[in-house]
Amino acid sequence: MREKEFIKNNGSKWREFENEVNKRKSDPEKLSKLYVQITDNLSFARTNFNNRTVRFYLNTLSQNLYLTVHKNRLPEKKNVQNFWMEELPATLYHTRKQLLTSLIVFLIAVLIGVFSTHQDPDFARAILGNNYINNTLANIEKGDPGAVYKDPDALVMFLQITANNIYVSFLVFVLGILAGLGTVGLLISNGVMLGTFQYFFFTQGVGFESALIIWQHGTIEIASIVIAGGAGIVLGQGFIFPGSYTRAQSLKNSAQKGLKIMLGLVPMFVLAGLIESFVTRQTELHVIIRLGVIILSAVLIIGYYVVKPLTLPKATLEKYRFTGVKKQYPAQPVNLETDKTQSQLLKETFSLTTSVISRQILPFLLIAAAGAGIIIAFSPEVYTHLGQSVIYSLHGLNLFLNFAEMPQHFTLFTLTTATAAFFTARAVQSKLKVNYTLKPKSYILAYLITALFACIFFISGQLQFILAVLLTPLFFHALNLLFLNRFTTKELLMPVKKPWFIFGSYLGLALLSLGILILLNQPIVGLYAGQVLKIIPVEEETAAQIGEFLLFFVQQFTFTILSALFTTYAFLAYHHQWEAHTASALIKKLQSVKYQSQT
Repeated sequence: MREKEFIKNNGSKWREFENEVNKRKSDPEKLSKLYVQITDNLSFARTNFNNRTVRFYLNTLSQNLYLTVHKNRLPEKKNVQNFWMEELPATLYHTRKQLLTSLIVFLIAVLIGVFSTHQDPDFARAILGNNYINNTLANIEKGDPGAVYKDPDALVMFLQITANNIYVSFLVFVLGILAGLGTVGLLISNGVMLGTFQYFFFTQGVGFESALIIWQHGTIEIASIVIAGGAGIVLGQGFIFPGSYTRAQSLKNSAQKGLKIMLGLVPMFVLAGLIESFVTRQTELHVIIRLGVIILSAVLIIGYYVVKPLTLPKATLEKYRFTGVKKQYPAQPVNLETDKTQSQLLKETFSLTTSVISRQILPFLLIAAAGAGIIIAFSPEVYTHLGQSVIYSLHGLNLFLNFAEMPQHFTLFTLTTATAAFFTARAVQSKLKVNYTLKPKSYILAYLITALFACIFFISGQLQFILAVLLTPLFFHALNLLFLNRFTTKELLMPVKKPWFIFGSYLGLALLSLGILILLNQPIVGLYAGQVLKIIPVEEETAAQIGEFLLFFVQQFTFTILSALFTTYAFLAYHHQWEAHTASALIKKLQSVKYQSQT
């Protein structure tokens, strides 16, 4: 084809392209189609008319399109209005289930606080502290229940409150990485505190006045915590339920969603701080004005975070539907003869542990019940009152694992951990159809190794923590080798050859365990259990004994589940290491190919 004929056949498209590029608002779809044609023409011109004017002309058209695209793209990045009016509301719509879950958890916790304070006035002191209660009572006697909000330096108060609101909300979000349990724990803690705090003022006859004071800033502040809780649940859901993505990809996707929501909350933190520092203190304002502030705050929150996402056009919702990384992995059955990534190991661990718990639920419940009974029988002096029980506090956990003062717990820990590991190993091997013949001496050795590991908790201080972190992977690895009848020096040292991989995955499990402990760390669980037990028509002493047994049972059952989790991972990690070091599956395949070629 000659150059003149080439220009005649395509000139109209080029002029149309020029006109579209020169428009103030170009049609993206039309530009895309024309650009494909222009690039095809440019490719043809470079081949056939490389030194002619048409090649230069088409190259200039392509460059103009590049500049047009970037000229149009830069304002979009700087377009704050687009983020607030489309992107953030669409993200809120796509995470509405998690936000609703956060709200429900928080409201239930608020009701728990209200009910518990109604049942027992001393509950408020346990939650809010004696100093705060005494100061508040003194302010009420003075006729100024909102005196705590009248700091003389309003600007400093604003900065402190805003920083604290941001810290608390981001903590609620970040702790979602602990499988969402950290977020749920903080939502429960804050919800119970709010219910207790508000109902306490009603018990003192100043409920309406306190509500006028508190909810002027609290409407936005509390809503922000709930929304941050939804973002934290999104983060935890991405970690624990990766679906067809790798765990790292899923976590990255959910973190991006959560961070968008948190970024959208920052102005709310500032606004709540301004109201609390400069408006809430004005207790002499007319009731209508203070009610107006509360109503306007509620309209802002409901209108933007609830109504706005629901009224977005479908096209806008689809535009911001976050699909994340394109690469996906279909779900596959567990294959022990493959080299795995850390994400695959953790995914298979969670899946298998769920199956183990369902298969061995009765033995696990019996182990937990036996453990709780042993504590009640041999350690009655540890916890003296149900309502003040420290079973769910870190102090209570440290006390249980302080074998120097409680040597009977050494025996209990050894028996329950080794037994739970045995049942777990048996269930995993049965599920994956691995042949096993557990010998009695292996079971006895498992108790001895567990007892040796438990000696760590006779040590106090930071050394105990360091040794526990370093030796836990090796301990469960050793138990797994016993249950597989492969307890040799060579295989015991296998993790040392690839320590960062194995310890990195154990760190992920440790984070999950920490999330579970944070959830159980909430003292309101024991306090509320005490209130419920008062309703049961039994004697107070009997109710207290039942309550203590239930608390110890939950503690022991939690330890059992964590033992199952670590044992399952040790089993999968061992086979991964075995394949990585020996390539046994690869050798079998090569031998099979060699045999087939010979025949």
